[in-house]
Amino acid sequence: GEKSLALYWLQTMIVLSAPETKDETVASLMAMQLIASHAAGNPASEDVEFDRATALRLASETAGEFGAFEAAINFRQQLLTTSPADWENRIELVRLLAASGRKDEAIQSLVATIADRNATRTLRWQAIWLTPELTGKDPSTWSNIRDRVHALNSQDSEIITALEALSLSASGGT
Repeated sequence: GEKSLALYWLQTMIVLSAPETKDETVASLMAMQLIASHAAGNPASEDVEFDRATALRLASETAGEFGAFEAAINFRQQLLTTSPADWENRIELVRLLAASGRKDEAIQSLVATIADRNATRTLRWQAIWLTPELTGKDPSTWSNIRDRVHALNSQDSEIITALEALSLSASGGT
């Protein structure tokens, strides 16, 4: 239905953004009667350029809106490869992994982001503030995250203190 059609067109847009598959995809699209009839009056229609990062972001957002979490995760992972410095994508990937029930992967990605000293401070703090969404009040999950962040980056007292404070807050402590 509508979901399949939207995902098909988004996937097509992504394929059009890759130089190695663009010509073949354009040829396939131009073979479709409806598209060919509209393109006939517009000779520049084959020269449309798509930005890969924008196409992947749009595809992920649309797939997520339709509840197609696996497709959305796939698009976000491709975007992570295309634009590793896109901090918003890293946060959204964690959220999608959690929403799709892949909590362990979400936590792994969250921990990697929090402990990444090369990431921006804004990204790391966003990841910290996302932690309660994944852990709730479960003390073992909080402990797991704190231990993993500490193992990856034991010298970062600011981050470790922030996680400890949020953990205490989640459990009702002060």
